[in-house]
Formats: sequence, C-alpha cells, structure tokens
Amino acid sequence: MVDALYDLIGGRQTVWAATDSFYRRVLADESVSHFFKTTDMGHLLARQSMFISMLLGGRVVYIYTGKDITAAHAQPREQGLNDTSLRCFSQALSRGARGSGRQG
Repeated sequence: MVDALYDLIGGRQTVWAATDSFYRRVLADESVSHFFKTTDMGHLLARQSMFISMLLGGRVVYIYTGKDITAAHAQPREQGLNDTSLRCFSQALSRGARGSGRQG
C-alpha cells in the first residue's frame, strides 16, 4: 500500500527529476535566469528537492535553519521579481512536473 503521494509518484527519483527539470527551464529563460546568477544551484536544487519531498509526504530528515521566506526572496524582489516573473516560474514548474512523470 502506498502511504504517501511521494511514494505514489515515484519518490526521490521523480522529485529530483522534476526539480532539476524546473531549474533547467528557469535558467534557460532569460526573463528570470538573472535572479540566479549568484545562486549555488546545487545547494538550491538539493534544498528544493527536500522541501518538495516533505510536502508530498516523503520521509525527510532535515530541519531548516536558513532564512525565512521573506528574507530569502528580498534580493530577487529588489531585482524586479514581480507577477510576470512568477508566471514564468509557474509555467516552468508545470512543464517540469509533466515532463518527469513516472511511467508504469
């Protein structure tokens, strides 16, 4: 029996693939890639994968001790993060999720 949506969609491998696909699409989009010029993408990918895993019911042994969401996104807001940017992120996330779906 599947205990969580996390297991149903394929677990860690699927979450990692969807998260990686999302950031590849974001970095390829000139309208939003500049927000990540100074970002350690390996670190961000790992943290986002853990966060998404937790949201989907996966077992994640991790306690977040970083910045709160307002502080973490202060610099992008100063750089022009707005509703148009968020739509680009949303579209990249949607395409990434569809593109990494579990087969079987």
